[in-house]
Amino acid sequence: MVSDSITIPRKKGKQRRLLVSGCAVGIVMGLAYLTRTETLPSVVNVLDVGQSPQRADYVFIMMGDEETRPFVAAALLRQGYADTALFARFRPPAGWRTDVRPLPHTVIQSVLRSQGIAADRIQPLPDEAATTAEEMAALGRFLMAESHATVSIVTNDFHTRRTRWSLHRQWADVANRIHLVSAPLNGVRRDTWWSFERGFVFFTTELLKLTFYWLRFGYGVLWLGASLLAMVGIRRYVRRRRSRQHVGAG
Repeated sequence: MVSDSITIPRKKGKQRRLLVSGCAVGIVMGLAYLTRTETLPSVVNVLDVGQSPQRADYVFIMMGDEETRPFVAAALLRQGYADTALFARFRPPAGWRTDVRPLPHTVIQSVLRSQGIAADRIQPLPDEAATTAEEMAALGRFLMAESHATVSIVTNDFHTRRTRWSLHRQWADVANRIHLVSAPLNGVRRDTWWSFERGFVFFTTELLKLTFYWLRFGYGVLWLGASLLAMVGIRRYVRRRRSRQHVGAG
């Protein structure tokens, strides 16, 4: 009888916490949906830290969206905002079939040529990359060798903040020689990105990645640790208080 009086409230308490958590998530999602036209467009402003085009020696094209990024870079080259295009070579994972999906850096090179950019203005970097951090590492090594070169980085608007974060984290000494230019996400409107399947996937995924960067490389892990310690402390305090009340009642 004693064990039953202990286990049943615990089960009810767990169910109650799950119910409260589910209701909280539902309320947040409901509010976000109801106020979507006012709140969700601001997500773009949080993610997009791109700048107006400026004159630079090079334009560096990030891999990941070959439908827009190389076209924006080609326009910058044609308009005299840069002399030469740079990009890292993609390191494919095991099982990648080039007959099904060409390597991103070969697509970038083909797009540039199709847009009238001469071969001598296209300079693939020797480094291979498969992530944003690795692409920034390749660019940083290039800039360390080219001590006076300036670069415009072209990537999608939603990807500019994480790109800048990775750049400043690895190469703070050369960051003042770089600025970012935002490329649009093809087929997605900035003010209603959540209503497009492609926009919803890209923007929410980027928010998750940015959160991971904040936790892994920024101060997020400290805040998370402090929050967990606070929760543990509060839980212990509540348990002790309940135990004292139970003893007093007995």
